[in-house]
Amino acid sequence: MNGQVGRPTKPYARLKPRFDAIAAAKAVRTTLNVAGVVQAVLGALPELEKLRSELERECPSLNIHLIGELREAGYALGHVEAVPVL
Repeated sequence: MNGQVGRPTKPYARLKPRFDAIAAAKAVRTTLNVAGVVQAVLGALPELEKLRSELERECPSLNIHLIGELREAGYALGHVEAVPVL
């Protein structure tokens, strides 16, 4: 092993305080294909970035800043899925 097993990735480490801030009562169990979700998000990201100015104009209530965080959130989600729960 390369000594990296179990160490959080940088995206996960950066977003972990937000994950921890979610109240247990608001957390829900889902049955998603996490790898598929991550792949879809990362695959759609280039197009979303191209559409950024149009999205800002057409969807003023959209928090456009979140699009910039999708890559990091995708990697963090992949990390959470990959790390075994002990």
